[in-house]
Amino acid sequence: MSDWWSDEPILHSEDDRFGRRRFIDHAISLVRQIGTRPSSAVIGLVGPWGSGKTSSMRLIAAGLPTADWRVAWVNPWAVGGPDAVTAEVLGAIQSVLPPGGKAQRALSQVTRHSRHLTPAIALLPYAGEPLKAGVESVLNEANGSGTLAEQLGKAEKALLKLQQPVLVVLDDLDRLQPDQLLTVFRAIRVLGRLPYVHYLVAYDHQTLLDVLCATPIANGRVDRAVAFLEKIVNLPLDQPPFREEHAERLLTEGIAAALDAAGVGITDEVADRLAAERDVLLSLLAEPRALSRLVAQLRIYLPLVGADEVDLVDFLVLTYLRLAHPLLYRDLSMRSGLLTLVVPGKESSLPRYRYDAESLVERFHVPDVHGRRVARILQRLFPILDPDSHPAQDSAWRAKRKYDHRASDPDCVDRYFALAADENDVGRRSRRRAVVPRVPMPVGSEGETGGSPVS
Repeated sequence: MSDWWSDEPILHSEDDRFGRRRFIDHAISLVRQIGTRPSSAVIGLVGPWGSGKTSSMRLIAAGLPTADWRVAWVNPWAVGGPDAVTAEVLGAIQSVLPPGGKAQRALSQVTRHSRHLTPAIALLPYAGEPLKAGVESVLNEANGSGTLAEQLGKAEKALLKLQQPVLVVLDDLDRLQPDQLLTVFRAIRVLGRLPYVHYLVAYDHQTLLDVLCATPIANGRVDRAVAFLEKIVNLPLDQPPFREEHAERLLTEGIAAALDAAGVGITDEVADRLAAERDVLLSLLAEPRALSRLVAQLRIYLPLVGADEVDLVDFLVLTYLRLAHPLLYRDLSMRSGLLTLVVPGKESSLPRYRYDAESLVERFHVPDVHGRRVARILQRLFPILDPDSHPAQDSAWRAKRKYDHRASDPDCVDRYFALAADENDVGRRSRRRAVVPRVPMPVGSEGETGGSPVS
């Protein structure tokens, strides 16, 4: 936990915390086997955003013997338009070849004339189709020493003779614009399938299909996007899923480290609630990056708010909402006063929050797969959002909330959204304030308040 703020990929297999070493070793063996043959292959590392694909790619590349392999890293997302993407891919191959050799000189000529490549590739309606006459004519429009087609032929002959395995690693393909993505794929298929040159590409499958659907090739049809992808990536490898025991350990250790850094402990009652809510969060945050971001925010803000001034479980859950559903969180923050309105003896006259929990998750487009669980979270945070409960009429509930520093406590709710301790709020460190009826700010035409209530 020493680098708890870092989102950098790991570089060494001993840093693997998620049991993926066997998969990495098998992938390395597969790449080495492929490298013994001249036929170019495209390996796809497939996994959701935040699942650790970049770490896996680095471990695979690091596991290849340096005496035999040359590895070229390309980040097409950091490059400009389609012309630059093509030049970057070919330039990366050129950069790892023996300097001054025939293969490097030939590819240097190809890269120099890369402005001709993009219009040539664009004339191909579908990957894998034979070169049309128009494509050949564009390839033949080179200046000086031979056509581009001739230079590619020279590069192929030199690479066949050299027998130097090259792995071109392309990360973040799913972040490209549609025209950039097509350029990368077509460049690989038409121009980059050189002898002993292989590709390792990483992407989120669903996101990549969405991008492909926005191109003329798929034209909104998922089946055509799938067919196109199959023609480009001939060896897809699914990143092993983030296992439940690893996720639980990451979250548990992160919370413990945050509490330790803040110098506080928790009661048995809070520990029980934390265990139950932790299971819910684990079902909502399925990838390492999302969990790491959550515990990092806890580490940052608990000392600011005052770890003994808030309820840890409520603060953890609100932190999840702030990261995963910021628009929903902002709405709760703006109307926090209405979430905690309970005045003894006047419950029937209180305005209710405009939405119940299920309406909120629908209004702020919480994905259906998470909607029910997020709604239950909201109801546990603020019982007024549960249409089946009547906390204002429950004297035991009302008495308890005065002392537990929960998010539903009107004396404490502002701390959760301010994300910093109020210098004038002495909280637990001294006397409890007398319970004063809370009065809402003026209500607008739609029954909404413009801010937090005042005492």
